[in-house]
Amino acid sequence: MVIEVQYDELIHQERVLESRIEMELKKPTPDALVLRRLRWRKLLIKDQLESWDCLMRLVLPAQAASAMGTSQSASGIA
Repeated sequence: MVIEVQYDELIHQERVLESRIEMELKKPTPDALVLRRLRWRKLLIKDQLESWDCLMRLVLPAQAASAMGTSQSASGIA
């Protein structure tokens, strides 16, 4: 499903950003501006992930219910 692929990509991006933040912090003199930008991007991704979570909670159960309704009506069960 497209939603799951996009969600997985966001998780991957979040992990990459976390790794870059850790690498920056290990430097003798971490660049505060770089850290701010990385953390900002990570926060944006986290917000997107939360939006996807809400969407999946709404859409996936509705799809499952409609699929069940279709199979029940097709089999003659009302």
